[in-house]
Amino acid sequence: MKDLIIRIGLTIGLTAIITGSFLYDYAFMNGYLQYGPMITFIVVVIIMAGYEHFFQKDDKDSEDETTEEPPADFGYVVKTSLFLIYVILLASILKLIFGPPVSSVYDTGSMDFWIPFIILSIMMSYRVWRSGQSDDSGSQ
Repeated sequence: MKDLIIRIGLTIGLTAIITGSFLYDYAFMNGYLQYGPMITFIVVVIIMAGYEHFFQKDDKDSEDETTEEPPADFGYVVKTSLFLIYVILLASILKLIFGPPVSSVYDTGSMDFWIPFIILSIMMSYRVWRSGQSDDSGSQ
């Protein structure tokens, strides 16, 4: 449930920020509409982390088991890839409809837009590769 809330909140927050960058010239768009959903998402995540830290029972045995990073499975790769494709399509379609954004970070013609995607793709590939390495070393 926690992962679902984080994914939905992050998607809504980034959608508002990217859309706001394209619509900032219009009178109805202001900083509250652009950054409000992301700030709300951050506050919800902080509240969730505080609740989990202070109100959950401490189990010493379960903490040892959860310190290992779960292996990267096919679902992780698909979810992350679909999210990256969603952001690329959103920025591309908004650029076609409304023209270039105020910030070059969301302009698909700028390298500033593509650098985070390259970094995230390399990190995702490394995580999948590393989880495959740990599976192979355990079978020997």
